[in-house]
Amino acid sequence: MGTLLLTVMAPQLGLSVITPSFATMASDLGVAVASLQWTTTIYMAGYALSMFAGGFLAEKYDAVKLQAFGLVMFSAGSVVCAFSPSIALLSVGRFLQALGGTSATVLCRLIIRRRIDPKFRIAPLANLTMVISLTPAVAPLIGGVASLFFPWRVIFVVLALLGLAFSVLCLAFLGSAKAEIPALPSLGQTLASIKASLMNPSYLWYSAALALVWMSYFGFLALSPGFFETTYGIAGITYGVVMLWPAVGYWFGSFLIKHTARPTKLAHLSIVVFGAVALVVFAVGMLAPPLPAWVVIALLCTQFMGVGAVIPYSQNGQLSLPLPVPGVPTGLFFFIQMMAGAVYAAVSNSFEVTSLRPILAFVAAPQLVLGVAFVAMALNGRFRKP
Repeated sequence: MGTLLLTVMAPQLGLSVITPSFATMASDLGVAVASLQWTTTIYMAGYALSMFAGGFLAEKYDAVKLQAFGLVMFSAGSVVCAFSPSIALLSVGRFLQALGGTSATVLCRLIIRRRIDPKFRIAPLANLTMVISLTPAVAPLIGGVASLFFPWRVIFVVLALLGLAFSVLCLAFLGSAKAEIPALPSLGQTLASIKASLMNPSYLWYSAALALVWMSYFGFLALSPGFFETTYGIAGITYGVVMLWPAVGYWFGSFLIKHTARPTKLAHLSIVVFGAVALVVFAVGMLAPPLPAWVVIALLCTQFMGVGAVIPYSQNGQLSLPLPVPGVPTGLFFFIQMMAGAVYAAVSNSFEVTSLRPILAFVAAPQLVLGVAFVAMALNGRFRKP
């Protein structure tokens, strides 16, 4: 399990370890900080594409070897970033980082699916979720400290070395995780699997739940550098410390799901409770006067407990569905999640959102929609069965 956790850590570091250096990078590359926030959205677009490609290819190729190859691609992208003379080439490198390394998000779940009995999957899935939640939050702190001693280009070189090291660990310790009948699905099989997935009400629910909470969380990650610097003058290592706290809420939600005897019931309760919290955050964003940074962080820390609870619940639910060509619906599931986050962040970036009210509204809205949708479906009897 330890190697799996390290495997998913590298792309999560790649997502946000560089954000404390955005001001320096913007100066070096001759662009605004807001322009650099687009590279985070581009990273997420590569992340989304990686999900579907990884799930598709894992139907024929060993998921462990695919992940090792993906980490090598992550390293190559990091090298491109390290030597980029412009934001255009930096964007290409960020895309390559995500396209390779983030395949761990789907491939590690497929490894769990192929090796672990469905009754016992929730705990390892929660472990992965906690690492995925904590790493992007700890990464800015690590990046902030590193930026005090090293140029931002060196940070990308270190990421490249980590990717290669984790690739070796995959091959050395994870063994094999092949499909039962290794073969790439035909176009007809792929389309039939996608159709079966999109016609399955449970699949649609789990996909929507995952996408909506991710839109809230990733929306915050993507907007936070410009927001904290513009509104509160927070950057560098201080930004890294601030970003720890929303992830603590995310982590605590996953921790509760992992250790409860009835994870589905708790996840449903969390959707309602933290949907109500999102309503409060939304109202504060619309109506309240400017707030101290610590109040904003406390609100989001509370809201993101719901994110941490819903993610392992939805992933476990999707993996348990008897759908044809399992790698395709799994890849599509995570593709929907990451693309939803990328598009949502792109929309918010296009409005150059950096002030308190629109930030809180953008971050709260998806989770609020999920809570309302759940209550409406529950009233219609959708969740009567345990």
